[in-house]
Amino acid sequence: MSVYLLCEIISDSIKIERKTKPCNFEKQAKKRCKSYDEGIAKLLDEKREEIGILLERKQYTLELCDKIEEYLSIFCGFIWNLSCGNVNNSTSSTDNNQDDNQHNNENTTQLIGNNSGEATLIRETEKELVKEEIEHETTKPLSSLQHLCVYQWWSNLNELQPTLSSSLEFNDSVFEALMMLSTMAITLTIEAQKRITIDKKAAMKLVLKASSIWEYCSEELCRILKPFQPLPFLLSNNSNMCKMMQMISKAQAQEIGIFLLLDKGIENIESIGKLSRFVYKKYIKSIRFIKNEKECKVKAYLLFKIKYYDVMSHMYSAIYYNKKDENGMAIRLVDEALKKFESITKILVKELLKYVFESQEKELIEKQVSFLNSELKRYQEKYAKENSFVYHQTVPESVPELLVSKDILKIQSFAFPEPHEGWRNPNTVYKKFELKPLVLKKSVQKQKHDEVNIIENNSNVDDNNSNDFENDFDNVDGSLENQRKKRKTQQSTAENIGGTSLCIIL
Repeated sequence: MSVYLLCEIISDSIKIERKTKPCNFEKQAKKRCKSYDEGIAKLLDEKREEIGILLERKQYTLELCDKIEEYLSIFCGFIWNLSCGNVNNSTSSTDNNQDDNQHNNENTTQLIGNNSGEATLIRETEKELVKEEIEHETTKPLSSLQHLCVYQWWSNLNELQPTLSSSLEFNDSVFEALMMLSTMAITLTIEAQKRITIDKKAAMKLVLKASSIWEYCSEELCRILKPFQPLPFLLSNNSNMCKMMQMISKAQAQEIGIFLLLDKGIENIESIGKLSRFVYKKYIKSIRFIKNEKECKVKAYLLFKIKYYDVMSHMYSAIYYNKKDENGMAIRLVDEALKKFESITKILVKELLKYVFESQEKELIEKQVSFLNSELKRYQEKYAKENSFVYHQTVPESVPELLVSKDILKIQSFAFPEPHEGWRNPNTVYKKFELKPLVLKKSVQKQKHDEVNIIENNSNVDDNNSNDFENDFDNVDGSLENQRKKRKTQQSTAENIGGTSLCIIL
């Protein structure tokens, strides 16, 4: 048996493929600095170009992950002030080197990109910087080079929303790190899906690492980066999106653990039942972040997984009761599981397959459903015979209590790549970057956008609330149909409307 993983971010059947424009660190440093460290700038350009080529070729492999880590080991000095200690140690901002603090206050810049790739430089006052630092509650001091360069990422999202530019330019190194790490997390899951049929243990480790990266993005990067709306939720990389992906990745790793146990023939029924309930709860928490009709693929995936592991937890709780000679309770749980299973075959699988195009992925989903169906029928027949000839127990009207949820896999915290040897003497490197005086722009036009409301507090999950999501596909289908009807109008409108810059002032 194997398992189907959510590897990519999908919106309305269109895969969102990340790409990035060359940053040209040397060119930007020459433009905005009186002097700079040529060695660091050249290394950054070289490593980032390698990443861009792999993304352009759609080579989502472990090689891409290695390239991203190599790049971030050089880039980390643009995010944090390395004069104050290791990037993985929390340090009070009061420990900043005095010279670097003065450099930071006098020269920190803001850049606003536009569709032509040019950027307007914005200079913040010392008072505004202090206020922003307090708001973000930074535990590690940020670098004086944080806003030196403009970083451009884009996708093919404008096929859905032609009034939005597919390009996103942002002058914050924290944004660059967030995009790199989230790309790495998605790549690890794609690689796990490739290996899942031949080496589940290796696949599980990759998904666990992806989960730790999403957690790092949410806890360490998102909180020091101001939200840059208007972006659809799944492209925003904001804290809520990263939290959702962290929960999904953790649940997927536990799923692989379940089928790894089943493949090895380990009949630890109680552990499998508890783990199935844990996965079910994680997916319920994850779906509470989806509040936008455009995230149909992810919603379809989560609804399928919620119901699937709800049924699994019922089935393995039934097996557990049978092992304890409580066969009447086992029969009742299997009957309940079969009722719940009907919604999987009639609705959920059909909806999910609308967004799955690879034959291998479709086969994995169909095999999962087939496995569950055959197991349920086998246990239903088995327990009925045992009750007739052995137990003679009354089947209760109410559903017996399920095994409590419990996870078996612990996630190790992600460690940001250690600084490259070029940062051996960070004070010396920072002194080489002497920023030029910048012109202050008093006003910049802000974009109008619709904010997506996300439920933050979702820690309490009711075991009996899986039915709350069963009617969601009525809304999904309706919204998709409306969106398709508008597609012609949007495409014709796109020819007359220019893309809008998505860059936002911090």
